[in-house]
Amino acid sequence: GQTSRVSASEETYAASNAVKEIEDDAERLTFEEQLKDMARLLKLTISGASNACFIAGRGGVGKTYTTKEILAEGGLTDGDGYFLNKGSISAAGLYASLFEHRDGIVVFDDADDVFKDQTSRNLLKGATDTDKTRKLNWNKMGSNLVDPDEYDNLTDIIEEGKLPKWFNFTG
Repeated sequence: GQTSRVSASEETYAASNAVKEIEDDAERLTFEEQLKDMARLLKLTISGASNACFIAGRGGVGKTYTTKEILAEGGLTDGDGYFLNKGSISAAGLYASLFEHRDGIVVFDDADDVFKDQTSRNLLKGATDTDKTRKLNWNKMGSNLVDPDEYDNLTDIIEEGKLPKWFNFTG
C-alpha cells in the first residue's frame, strides 16, 4: 500500500493493486466466526498469553458485549478483575490509569481520542509491548510526580495522590 501526508492532520492510504487482489481473493468470515475469533483473542489476553487485544469495528455489533461476556466467564467484573474506562481519556489520565491498574486488565471502551494523541499512542505502545514487564515513564514536569525510589511501596504514592515518574507495568 501507499501512505501519504496530505496535511498536518490528514493522511491518506491507497492500497496497491497487489493488496486489492489479495483482499478480493480472501475468504470472508461470517459475523459469527468473527465474534468467535474475537472471543479467542480475548481469552489469550486474559490468560496472559498476549499483552493486548485491540478491537475495532462499527458500533452495535457486539464488541463491548462480547468482551464483557468473556471477562465474566473468567470470573472478572469491572472493579474486581478489570478496570473499564468508558469514554474520553487524556495522556496524563492514561498514564495514571495504567499506573493504578499496573498489574491488571484495563479495558478502554469508546475512548477513541487516545489514538489521536501521540503521547497516548506511545504510552499504549509501551504498555502493550511484548515484554512481560514494561517500564512506563512520565518525564514531564508536574508537582504530583515523585521518584518511586523514595517510597517503600507504590501504594503510598497512590494514597498521597501522587504519580511516579516511572513504574513497571505487567497488566
